[in-house]
Amino acid sequence: MKREQVKDIFELIGIVAIIASLVFVGLEVRQSHEIARADVYQQRTFMEMQVNMSSYTPELLSTALETWRQNHSEMTSEEIRALATFWTVWVTLVENAHYQYQLGLLPDEEWQNQLELTLVQAQRPCFYQWWTSSNSIWRASFREVIQAGLDASSPAECQW
Repeated sequence: MKREQVKDIFELIGIVAIIASLVFVGLEVRQSHEIARADVYQQRTFMEMQVNMSSYTPELLSTALETWRQNHSEMTSEEIRALATFWTVWVTLVENAHYQYQLGLLPDEEWQNQLELTLVQAQRPCFYQWWTSSNSIWRASFREVIQAGLDASSPAECQW
């Protein structure tokens, strides 16, 4: 092999190595960007939780949840508002988990557990009615997942 051919081979190897490192750097930058977006999304979720929950005392929320579990038809309008706020906060947390899952930051098993728990709770009285009246505040992909789960079940009736 001539010296010129050896030189050309090394130059080609160098070019391939540079391209491979640029691809690697690009993937790292993309992953860092996705993690930063997920962090901002999570911070926004917790800010929304604090704002929503600031109007209600733990005692009122506890009473509202207990009345809902025992006999939801006897809930006061204040308890109904507190319960709706609780559901908004809770579903917002689940939606955040879904977003993390879509970005590949939450393992499949953890997301499936969150989804299953949500759909079990959604079978309780009044959740479905609340969901259909307020689901537009979440991302479309999340709404589709929850709605598909609700459509595959038979939610309990609401007597409000």
